[in-house]
Amino acid sequence: MTKINKLSSWNYIWQLAWPVMISNVAIPLVGVTDVAMMAHMPSAQYVAGVSLGMLVFNFIFAGFSFLRMCTTGFTAQAYGKENTLEITLILLRGLLISIVSGIALIFLLPLIILLTDYFLTKTSETKQYMEDYLNIRIWGIPFSLSNFAIIGWIFGLQKMKIVMRLILIINLSNIALNFIFVLGFSMEIKGVAIASVFAEIIGTIYIILLFIFKKLNLVFKNINFRSFFYKKNWFLFFKTGGNLIIRSFIIWSVEAILLSNASNLGDLKLAALQTILVILGLIAFTLDGFAHATEALVGNTIGKNRRDLLKIIILRSTILSFLTALVISLILIFFKFEIINILTNQFLLKREISNIWIWCSILPISSFLAFQMDGVFVGAACAKSMRNAMIISLLIFITLILNFGELTIDKLLIAINIFLIMRGVILLILLPIVKKQIIEEKNVKV
Repeated sequence: MTKINKLSSWNYIWQLAWPVMISNVAIPLVGVTDVAMMAHMPSAQYVAGVSLGMLVFNFIFAGFSFLRMCTTGFTAQAYGKENTLEITLILLRGLLISIVSGIALIFLLPLIILLTDYFLTKTSETKQYMEDYLNIRIWGIPFSLSNFAIIGWIFGLQKMKIVMRLILIINLSNIALNFIFVLGFSMEIKGVAIASVFAEIIGTIYIILLFIFKKLNLVFKNINFRSFFYKKNWFLFFKTGGNLIIRSFIIWSVEAILLSNASNLGDLKLAALQTILVILGLIAFTLDGFAHATEALVGNTIGKNRRDLLKIIILRSTILSFLTALVISLILIFFKFEIINILTNQFLLKREISNIWIWCSILPISSFLAFQMDGVFVGAACAKSMRNAMIISLLIFITLILNFGELTIDKLLIAINIFLIMRGVILLILLPIVKKQIIEEKNVKV
């Protein structure tokens, strides 16, 4: 089997996917650890405060997720073309955007808190907990965004195990630091925020010192700064990124609509819904293992001008994603109470989560196609189509919310399941158009 043909093999797809699955499951564990720590505090307000704080960061991360996706798609294509100079420049562009944006967000924090207080908070106690969390964790933003760019770059190079190591280091650091600051120093909300900041810093230092400089032996002295500031490349990056930002903000908006409506039902129901959304994050990141593998493979084959391999790569990775989703759903069904007991020791919160668990258990099946198609479109840099699919899905979601009558937690979860299904179906419908564009044009359509 040749190297190029190897790209479409079942085994190679799996070899790329499983480290990403482990990595991605670990990514939201920063948030899971924070929520779990607060779920063992005396009242639900602790969970609610951290939940709203996490919502703000989810909003920020959604806006800047294009850093990961853009660097993956463009790096994969440059890697396929064996353009080592452009590969390095893509990383540097991503890091520059990350650092500048992170610093800007720190200065904008007062405005962020003002808007969050106005639109999302309900009780004075929850509000104070949320602000305590935000005021500290914001200092980790430049490092978080830098890690976005670095992870996307490494994905594009198909070095998935390196990302796995990075994410595991971040999360192990966060867990250890949570025990130190929350349990050891009794710092509660402030403790989980401090732990998250230091974990991101540790991860960034690790990956830069031990991988970027040593493992790949990049020679930055040979960088052509004229090429770095080449307007066409920056325009393409931001054009693609702009469409991805719109798409990502829609995802955040759906989450915000869900949590805002849940908050009107009380802190207990808000905490229950947030817990389900945390599980959805774990599901998404697990299934994204195959999506990220597909991103790298689709981009690489386009760079190599081997578009004949696209169909088999897409088909095989999607089948593997579906089978994995089925397994996850079965685990959620058969280990319901064990999982809930891990998430919280609060009786009332346990009962609330248990009552809505059925909708949680079907989330993997509802969502796998959406995540998988995202991988295809990111690898092909077809961000416009991703944006359009998300807009249509959002309109369907809002229509459901407005026509459900009196909202309940069950109705909110039905709406999110339908939203996820529609995302996948619409992208699947658009796939033949995108494949035609790729086949007919040497340059990728963005």
